[in-house]
Amino acid sequence: MELFYILLIDSDPVLAGQIVEYFNPPMFYASDLVTSKNKAGNKTKPYQFVFIYCRTFKKALQTLIAHNGDPYAKERNLPCIDTILFEIKENTRGRKEKFSYWEFLQEIHQLGMQRLKLKGLLAQSPFFSESLKDELTWYGVRGFLRKPFTLEQLEEYLQKFSHLVNGSTTFFIEPRSKATSVSHQTQIQRVLRYYNRFNKLAGISLPPLLEERKPDGTTIISLQKGEVELEDSLVSTPEE
Repeated sequence: MELFYILLIDSDPVLAGQIVEYFNPPMFYASDLVTSKNKAGNKTKPYQFVFIYCRTFKKALQTLIAHNGDPYAKERNLPCIDTILFEIKENTRGRKEKFSYWEFLQEIHQLGMQRLKLKGLLAQSPFFSESLKDELTWYGVRGFLRKPFTLEQLEEYLQKFSHLVNGSTTFFIEPRSKATSVSHQTQIQRVLRYYNRFNKLAGISLPPLLEERKPDGTTIISLQKGEVELEDSLVSTPEE
């Protein structure tokens, strides 16, 4: 199973430690978090999510750029971050933070979600007003998680979100060779395979290719005219 990397921004290192210990494989533990001696818990299911923790939004932006904005991130063994789960916390002192979640979201907006390869953002807070939701949605927030929550609830929420942004776990193009009237030519029909909304293996036909073998032994492949065609099952309900 491919790992899903999440940048976690939370001012509570104890909660962050619980999340990291519950979700992360032991090799992804961070030494500065409060965990049970950084030992694996009783998790028996395959690891799916990996959290990268930052306590402040300034540190989070630095981390995000290092992982998703630096072309040499792979050489530094820094995996691409898929999404960000950040905390919205009212300032009890009545004054604005030096670098709050708003400044963080604005910088991401300027850098570009697509350039940063982010699949969406998730916010966590005890309360979300409709006006706040509207503003956050504008900046790419796709989920709103109410605190407090259990680790099991967070896991279920993340599984739904990852399925939403990643889609079918099966996704490939199936080639089908078909002989033509010309001996040195072969038509290659292409079918895109994936699990559809009914969780059934479906197929979408793509324009075919023509493979032509030359006398010198070389092969030329060219795209043929055609339309994308949907299976009947994709545009009807299972009962029909």
